[in-house]
Amino acid sequence: MSRTIAMISDFGYRDHYVGTMKAVINGICPEATPLDICHEVPAHNVMSGSYVIASATPFLPAGTIVLGVVDPGVGTNRRAVAVQTENHFFIGPDNGLFNMAYDLEPPVRAVELNNAKYQLENISRTFHGRDIFSPAAAHLAAGVELSELGDEIEPESLVRLPEIGPMIGNSAIECRVVHIDHFGNVVTNLSRAVMEAAGKSAQYIRVGETRAPFAETFADVPKNEPVAYFNSSDFLELGIRNGSAAEQLELQQRHLIHLETK
Repeated sequence: MSRTIAMISDFGYRDHYVGTMKAVINGICPEATPLDICHEVPAHNVMSGSYVIASATPFLPAGTIVLGVVDPGVGTNRRAVAVQTENHFFIGPDNGLFNMAYDLEPPVRAVELNNAKYQLENISRTFHGRDIFSPAAAHLAAGVELSELGDEIEPESLVRLPEIGPMIGNSAIECRVVHIDHFGNVVTNLSRAVMEAAGKSAQYIRVGETRAPFAETFADVPKNEPVAYFNSSDFLELGIRNGSAAEQLELQQRHLIHLETK
């Protein structure tokens, strides 16, 4: 079992939330090593969080505990879960946050975090990251068995994000915007692996009347021109050289992108 706890949230750094979660982890398992992946996921944006987690997961050591808190349903009847895949553990709300990571590593075991022994004594209705998720991650890192954290649930019952998969046709693929990064680059839900498994090769992306050619680098197109490429996480992305594709092409999360294939 790795004692690395990889953390991702939409808490930002202006408030005490991230530091408080680390304090809880340290109090339970001082040997644990918190690793900050990202705490600037857009507020309440589960889909963006799902993409960020999936991008980081392949590079985390085997056995890493991924602690994710992007939780607009905190305090409701949504489940708090701990999930084991072949290589990692995922702890957080059962709201689709780990959806894209599950596509990379299908869950093999899952529990609902309902054993009060491994939670803080007083559970806030607004800060499960501190009271439920951080204690569960810390106890797991300290050697507590997954099954001790709560009742077993069927992995197939875990919540999945709607409309997450690309739609593959004979000469085109419709994919969906899942994330817009700091530079305004538009990330889609189409991975290179999925496209190649379908026997397709890319020609260009079309957004309205705009066509974006495929290239290896931004420098392969003139300034302020669109370019398509598979990004460092091997997901299809659309950018503008020295500009923002999201702004220039008026793209938002969940918008459809048309990819011409051959």
